[in-house]
Amino acid sequence: MAYAGKSREELHAKLPEKVRKNVISLEEVAKHTTDGEGDPNVESDVWLVVDGLVCDVSDYEAHPGGFHYLAENAGTDATEKFAEFGHRDAAYRVVMKHAIGVVAEEDVVRLEEDDEDDVEESSGGSILTDPVYIVPLLIVILA
Repeated sequence: MAYAGKSREELHAKLPEKVRKNVISLEEVAKHTTDGEGDPNVESDVWLVVDGLVCDVSDYEAHPGGFHYLAENAGTDATEKFAEFGHRDAAYRVVMKHAIGVVAEEDVVRLEEDDEDDVEESSGGSILTDPVYIVPLLIVILA
């Protein structure tokens, strides 16, 4: 994935050293899936991966689509979803702001292999099959 005409390596090089050196396994990322929404006694603890960066988005309530989209992807590699929604450079800057580490090298290799498998198995799905988009679209069309 590349943003602002820069490669992943160029973008990662701009991260603070403490983030670049903080290597986090996908197993650890998977432990951080508590959204805390609706329960004042539960603190939000939401981590996800975008483009090899581990992001702590627990306190990012300004997501245009709502925090629930982040919570749905908590503990996972959300790179594909991020790209699928056509995020722009500004969104990638938010990712970099919330980056707390990088995915462990052995997990990066595994993710790349999974991506290759996904391409082979892809059914060509679309956001138009997502009820979140279909219902409002139908309301507008039928109005």
